[in-house]
Amino acid sequence: MKLKNSSGLVILLLMLAVQLATAAVPAGYYYQARNKTKAELKSSLSALAAPVKVLKYGSGEGATWQGFFHTDQNSDGSVIDMYSNIIRYFDGYTSISGMHIEHSLPKSWWGGAENMAYRDLFHLYPSDGSTNSSKSNHPLGIVKPGDATFDNGVSRIGTSSFSPAYSGKAFEPADEFKGDFARSYLYIATVYEHYAPLWTSPMMQRNTYPVWTPWARELLLQWHAADPVSVKERLRQEAVYAIQGNRNPFIDYPDLVSYIWGPDTLQAYPFPQPSDAFLTLPRRGEAVDFDVILQGDTVGKAIHLKGQNISGTLTVRLKHQHPAFVVLRTVLSAGELLAGSTTRLQFRPTASGTFRDTLLLEGAGLDEPFQLPVEGKASRQLMALEPDRVTPVGATLHWIADLSAGSYAVELFTRPSKAGDLLISSYVEGSSYNKTIEIYNGTGRTVQLADYALAKQSNGAGLYESVFPLKGELAHGSSVVVINKLCTNEELKAKAALYTDSVMNFNGNDAIALLHNGLRIDAVGYFDRGPGLMWGENKTLHRKASVTHPTAVYNEEEWISLPIDDFSPVGNHVMSLSAQETSVFTATIPADSSRFAVRDLQPLTSYYYRVSALRETGALPSVNSVRFTTAGPAVPVPMEPSDIGARHFVAEWESDVYTDRFELQVYTKVGAADITVAEGFDKVGSNGKPLPEGWTGTAGAIYTTSASSGVAPPSIQLRNTGEWLQTAVYPYAVSRFDFMYRYPSSGAGNVFTVEALRNEQWVKVDDIAYQNTSKTVVSYTFDRADNVRSLRITYTNKVSGNLALDDFFVVYGSESNAYLLQQQPVTGTAYRMESLEPVTNYFYRVRSVIGDVRSEWSDEVGLKTLMLSGLSDGEPLHPRWSATPEGIVFTQLEAGSRLQMYTLTGVVEYDDVVPSSTVTLPVTGHPMYIVRIVNTGQLFSFKIIP
Repeated sequence: MKLKNSSGLVILLLMLAVQLATAAVPAGYYYQARNKTKAELKSSLSALAAPVKVLKYGSGEGATWQGFFHTDQNSDGSVIDMYSNIIRYFDGYTSISGMHIEHSLPKSWWGGAENMAYRDLFHLYPSDGSTNSSKSNHPLGIVKPGDATFDNGVSRIGTSSFSPAYSGKAFEPADEFKGDFARSYLYIATVYEHYAPLWTSPMMQRNTYPVWTPWARELLLQWHAADPVSVKERLRQEAVYAIQGNRNPFIDYPDLVSYIWGPDTLQAYPFPQPSDAFLTLPRRGEAVDFDVILQGDTVGKAIHLKGQNISGTLTVRLKHQHPAFVVLRTVLSAGELLAGSTTRLQFRPTASGTFRDTLLLEGAGLDEPFQLPVEGKASRQLMALEPDRVTPVGATLHWIADLSAGSYAVELFTRPSKAGDLLISSYVEGSSYNKTIEIYNGTGRTVQLADYALAKQSNGAGLYESVFPLKGELAHGSSVVVINKLCTNEELKAKAALYTDSVMNFNGNDAIALLHNGLRIDAVGYFDRGPGLMWGENKTLHRKASVTHPTAVYNEEEWISLPIDDFSPVGNHVMSLSAQETSVFTATIPADSSRFAVRDLQPLTSYYYRVSALRETGALPSVNSVRFTTAGPAVPVPMEPSDIGARHFVAEWESDVYTDRFELQVYTKVGAADITVAEGFDKVGSNGKPLPEGWTGTAGAIYTTSASSGVAPPSIQLRNTGEWLQTAVYPYAVSRFDFMYRYPSSGAGNVFTVEALRNEQWVKVDDIAYQNTSKTVVSYTFDRADNVRSLRITYTNKVSGNLALDDFFVVYGSESNAYLLQQQPVTGTAYRMESLEPVTNYFYRVRSVIGDVRSEWSDEVGLKTLMLSGLSDGEPLHPRWSATPEGIVFTQLEAGSRLQMYTLTGVVEYDDVVPSSTVTLPVTGHPMYIVRIVNTGQLFSFKIIP
């Protein structure tokens, strides 16, 4: 069995150590914190170190996993996991199976609201899911020797050694990461000190200073000192800085901790005092974004400026002098800049499109100009835009602001009867110059193509350097075919209406966008994934008939993949439309906003919207409508059970912002326990022999390099078409199969096949074609009823290059679940199981429910009930609540319990020790409240919708 190999990280650190040695904190970044001590110093850092922007939470472009791709990736593509030694690999910006987004400082400590801290990368880390579930919301701590209930060699969970100050369970990371976690906690307590009224943690007090309880402060300072800032941590900070525009002061200046919480609190921290001129405003990482306006309108923004050590005047100018932007004040005196002043920038587009420039702030003694990126978009026509922040139950609709509008009418509907706009219906990346894009019109009207263009991003990075304007008109139900002008295929040439070379010289890693009035409305292919992801090489992609609206972010689920040089879909697109759309609502929105938040929608449902600007001269409808699909309910994160007795335990899981409804499974396991076979081929020789016992195959070589191996060399090498590798035949059914593969060199057209021996017959499971040369881990699950007993991989088509295989994991057994509860409805985040058998293993998992939609089941949590003793196995009370005209009535409270109730925005409605078993609290008109009760020594957390 191979151990975790950190060579990828080591190589990366060595390569970048020199770069970091020359990296410096931006001049003046902490200037406003000078001459301050203790609490005042901490509060000043709260503003200076706050994020300029954060990614949205979750998976995909612009979300947390894209951040992790840049902040937590080793040079070999594997994930930096501070919670376990399991090797997993990134697959673009998608979430990774078996991993969670971990709030290192538990989000339940501030109520779980999806605020800035919820999405801040300085305390979010990719975490092994099992470890994260066991970690639960336990505080940091040192686990007592011999008291660990969880220990995977990296993370330990068990009884804290800080008794009597804190004697509950604690999470203890590996020594090499203790400082990382300490500095993440110190950062959150500093940057988000305004959350002080919400803190609910054994480590924290409800104040802005000192925040930490004495034992927690001692622990954090110990870990901070014992595990100093590492190169890995500094690298991560620079990556986060590039994304969020902010820094962790305790990474930049580790001794700051002593001046806020340690022995130096009576002294001002000696920040470096730069003698050169610098700006404190604007902050580095900021940008000026004018959003989207109508062509011909004018909008302006104030740019706040302030500096230190200034000498002479500051000149403000546009680097490229783009005519769409105008600087209204181009010179500021030294006195104005020292005191703080403003200039104003206007956006005056006279054409449609996306316009960019850079505002240069120069002179005034600055060593180099300060560069402030500027962007604005304009459209000739009123358009609905992609919505913001789509959740399981809502979204924020968005459209172009019309300065002539008195108000807006927004229509939300389902079952569209016509397309929302033109869309890309076919993509052909054929042999030679046989490259084609087809665009289809299902809008119900004839469209002028002069408002549209195709654009290409080359090699998966950069801007759209190649743009091809369309021309002519396109009738409803028709398509326009654009081909490479060097195309040799007569079938394609016969269907073509437009010819070009620049945009149509694409390969499998060049994303293609459809622009309407210069705005990206549709895309085929992944943007900004780099040259290695060959998503569209040697294939034809055809849009499914059910897709009626374009989408600016590529979704491969909307496309049918066909072999190379299959041109049959081109010119034959059809679209499935409803006879009549179904209205959800029409709302009138004031003219001062071009966004509208909609709520109470159903999860995993496609909605559509259009907008009209209501002018004095009449209504101006948008030329398009936009689709969005609400997210599904989030898979709950299970937590360790509490109150485990001989005949009972309490199953717990994290709360969810969008629902307090869950379903619970509780079960025991019967049959032969699962066995996991982990095979790294350590004993296979250079000729591919001997294979592990019971394995068969025709491989004749191995790879001995880390680049083509998984955790560690060697790996099996398949070199010819028809070569194969088969696992042993197992005595019980296989339920899971994982392995790593890599095509070490480019090989378009290479394919290998995965097969399963099912009821003594070989059945194809998957064909995996060459995409790129990255390592990839694939995973398959099988129903035990399928009776899969063995797996086989065959190199079915080699065009060029070999195939590397490594790190096989096979799980087999006859184990099945015997359910005590199978779909038990639960309101809240805890459920008490009773009448159980002593000294018995039980398991539970949970899923979220919103309306009629359910999430996937969570990871499994196991426990063992205690031995029955002569003492009473008493049952503590569970609090209950009900909504009445007088307010929310809480019952089954124990006198002395602490009850906290606050809104989703963090406003405290009630926080006190209850005097009796029943308490009635008035409601103040909010749609939802978060409640936390410490009752009979247990913590209950749930949401209430009155």
